[in-house]
Amino acid sequence: MDKIKHITLYCPACGNKSFSLLDNFEGELTDAPDDTKIKCSNCDKVFTKAQFIEGNQYIINEYIEDIQNGLIQDFKDTISKMFK
Repeated sequence: MDKIKHITLYCPACGNKSFSLLDNFEGELTDAPDDTKIKCSNCDKVFTKAQFIEGNQYIINEYIEDIQNGLIQDFKDTISKMFK
């Protein structure tokens, strides 16, 4: 299983995947405070980071489920190899 996976989050209003940060935060969005403002480059709607994550929670939950299933399968494969 891959160690690093990336997921694409979308504008909760229009589905676009291109955004800009309105606050002067340098670095990864994951490290930004929850009140950091994000603007959709398509519909110009502005969200806080917390609102943006909430609007994409279903995508995040699917990602978490995929990771869990992958870990479970890796564990099963490892155990199976140990007892061959």
